[in-house]
Amino acid sequence: MHIISNLSRARRINVLFPYADCLRRLKRNLFWRLLPFCLLLAAPKVSLARRIPPVSVRSMNDGRAAELLIYHRVVLTVRARNEGLSPVKRATIAANRLRRALQRGNIANQLRISGRNPVSLKIGENLLLYVTRNEAEKAGRSPIGLAMQWAAQIRRLITLPPIRLSASRLVIPVGETKTVRVGGFDDNDFSTHLVLGSGRLSLNTSGKIIRVSASGAIDGKLVVRSPDGEAACFIVSRYYAGEITGVGHAEITGNPAPASVQRVAVLTAISPIVKLRPHAGWRPVSISALHPIGPGQSAWADVKVEMRGSGNLTRTANARVEIRNLVLQRPLLSSLLYSNNPERISRYGALYSGPLLAEGTTRLLYHHISAINRVIGFSVVVVNPEEKEAVLQVISGSAAPQHFAV
Repeated sequence: MHIISNLSRARRINVLFPYADCLRRLKRNLFWRLLPFCLLLAAPKVSLARRIPPVSVRSMNDGRAAELLIYHRVVLTVRARNEGLSPVKRATIAANRLRRALQRGNIANQLRISGRNPVSLKIGENLLLYVTRNEAEKAGRSPIGLAMQWAAQIRRLITLPPIRLSASRLVIPVGETKTVRVGGFDDNDFSTHLVLGSGRLSLNTSGKIIRVSASGAIDGKLVVRSPDGEAACFIVSRYYAGEITGVGHAEITGNPAPASVQRVAVLTAISPIVKLRPHAGWRPVSISALHPIGPGQSAWADVKVEMRGSGNLTRTANARVEIRNLVLQRPLLSSLLYSNNPERISRYGALYSGPLLAEGTTRLLYHHISAINRVIGFSVVVVNPEEKEAVLQVISGSAAPQHFAV
């Protein structure tokens, strides 16, 4: 009996130990699982608080009208009596209804309009304010139109953030100034800070307008803070890829000078007046209409030029070029280039080549008969073998193709 009793007691102890161990683990797990919930309940109420827009009423014209305001901004004006209630009383009742609704949560999607005479502006199923025909006539709108206007203004203001900036990103050319407008319900109580870009960016605040100036290329960040929140605007400051520094001048000859010759001369005259940043280039976007001009005449060409390059701001500017058709005296002939061999052309290819004198006048005379049974083109190509620029003046004297050789 003694042995059996000891075995039974030992078996009972062994059986109880696993339950005790599980209980200890359960208590330990519950403690760590309940701890975050307890901390959440113990957290200050401020972190969970929601900003409730302040609603107020302002009497006008000795009580003959009243304004309902949210964040001290007018959302609607009551101008008429209704069912014995003055405009001030009606606005006050509507303000109290609006405050109670705002305390329950966001009502932006609950504003609706119902009825016809009178029109009701409601928050869900609860009446906010009647819009009577007399009310609408004094406002110069229909009852439904006035109710929609009131609902839109209420919706806009109750969803207003503490601070709102007119731009989330500004691109500022170096040397220029751009503005950011501050809005939100805290737009009268804010401070500005440059998180990045100090030294090359400067701020000038005037009322609700912040002017940002750039003195160099940099990436910056403007932060506007208020008691209830903050907003940021990223700033990119870069140099323009180039600029137009003056007026171009193109000199041509021709009797008359065709538009094609003028166009080549105009584009050539633009390069000296375009000042580019490193790694930048330019291209013509458009050019004004050109018409043939005779010797001694001049014309103006307007060219829209786009300048762009890596790390620079693209700029489009207008370049003006003066075109002058020079009057040249017919000089004495210094040399003659004569192209006549072969006289009869049966295939494509070069017909003649010869040197032009650097000084003096050279005349080119060509006389050939086409044996190719189709329309062909005849071109004269002038090649400058030197690295320095050469000036070539062409004096008219070409003859059109003829069916007879003589």
